[in-house]
Amino acid sequence: MQLTIGLEAINSYKRLSYSTWHALAEFVDNSTQSYFDNRTILDEAFRKEESKLTVSILYDRDSKTITIKDNSIGMSETDLEEALKIASRPPRSNSRSIYGMGLKTAACWFGDRWTVTTKKLGEPNVISVTVDVPATAAGNGNLTPIRKEADIDQHYTEITISHLHRGINGPAVKIIKEYLCSIYRCDLRENVLELLFQGKPLKWEGFEDRILRDDQGQLYKRDLDFYVLGKRVTGWVAVLESGGRPYGGFSVLQNKRVIKGYPKGWRPRKIFGQEEGSNDLINQRVCGELFLEDFQVSHTKDDIVWESDEEDMIESELFIRSEDYRRVATKQRKGDREGLHNSRSITQSIKYLRSSVLMK
Repeated sequence: MQLTIGLEAINSYKRLSYSTWHALAEFVDNSTQSYFDNRTILDEAFRKEESKLTVSILYDRDSKTITIKDNSIGMSETDLEEALKIASRPPRSNSRSIYGMGLKTAACWFGDRWTVTTKKLGEPNVISVTVDVPATAAGNGNLTPIRKEADIDQHYTEITISHLHRGINGPAVKIIKEYLCSIYRCDLRENVLELLFQGKPLKWEGFEDRILRDDQGQLYKRDLDFYVLGKRVTGWVAVLESGGRPYGGFSVLQNKRVIKGYPKGWRPRKIFGQEEGSNDLINQRVCGELFLEDFQVSHTKDDIVWESDEEDMIESELFIRSEDYRRVATKQRKGDREGLHNSRSITQSIKYLRSSVLMK
């Protein structure tokens, strides 16, 4: 007896619990990971072309198609065949394409027909293949690639999705752009990626210029570095001078890619109160970034899948290390004196609070 998964399973992908921005992020993940895996070769090509890694997302309302195009390394026919297999590769904990499923699941979530056209740097042919989801689910898994000769120096991948289940309509555009900026904030602020949405570049503004300073000009920002069940947690916590609910909470990152964050950050109850937090000054002004490299992420890469007591232990550590900042958020404004930056007092406060938490 053998467990088998039939082709009809591809129909279930359209019912995954994606948001539009996280589905689009699957394609950007593949493009950026392809760049990082081939960075030396591509940087040389980009230098000659006077360009950099560019990913474009375009929704055509007239033709009702979504097109995602990049100028990363591209795929050979063997690479493309591998990419079309369902979870053919073992999970890679240090990869944005961790599950080997994003292309298939996100494309099927958006529409019933999608075409991948790709040209690998140094290869002689452009390869194109079309997936008809209903036909595949009915048992026709044979795909016929179309090959055309091309300049070996070309390199790109273009995915066009049609017969859409869902489009990208006006009211959702603003939030999609906000999330995509946030998800790829590291790539954007390090200037390794140009991300275009409807032909316009997205930019991450960040919070650094909004962090509160004391009368000495010192930022209310503290680095974080601790372990939970053998897994390392790094990042920072800060207090904003002027906040707002979308800016509060922690952004959780893995592989320099936001899993959960602005404009809807993670708000541990111990710090922010009730589930999802209230709209008080703590929820508006306390913010930070957490890098959780060794933790499990959900299939749609929009949340951490906590194991054992991980979530509670991280919450306790964050509470200990940010308790004084919670007080700052509720009381202080620019230039106020508080003396919370003294390293000795911080260390003593952390030790005291940790012993208090552990005794409860």
